[in-house]
Amino acid sequence: MFEQEQVSNYKELDLINALRDFLPIAIKHLDLDHVPKIHLVKELHDTHVPTFGRFENDSREISVVIANRNPVDIIRTLAHELTHYSQGVQNKLDHESGKTGSPEENEANSTAGIIMRKFSMKHPEYMKS
Repeated sequence: MFEQEQVSNYKELDLINALRDFLPIAIKHLDLDHVPKIHLVKELHDTHVPTFGRFENDSREISVVIANRNPVDIIRTLAHELTHYSQGVQNKLDHESGKTGSPEENEANSTAGIIMRKFSMKHPEYMKS
């Protein structure tokens, strides 16, 4: 499910534990049958704007930047990108979907917030880090 580049100076165990606790919550909220391949990377290349995450609709894969980031911030990015994955599965995405203010982008932002509240209520220990 996850592919991780070598990332130095990172608390990998904290992230792995957080992801283990987070994914069931996100999967249930988004009503997903399965989770796409998720790449944990140092940085994203070939993007026209700076970003911490990306969902590729054609390959149905997610990439999330983990270098120099708090696990909770990484998970929030993953929640956002998993929402885009769900939108892609439902054929709701087009070439305009990633633009700031688009209905799909707004939905990904608000849904990620809801998922994060559910996660923080069930696992408040991560909010202390």
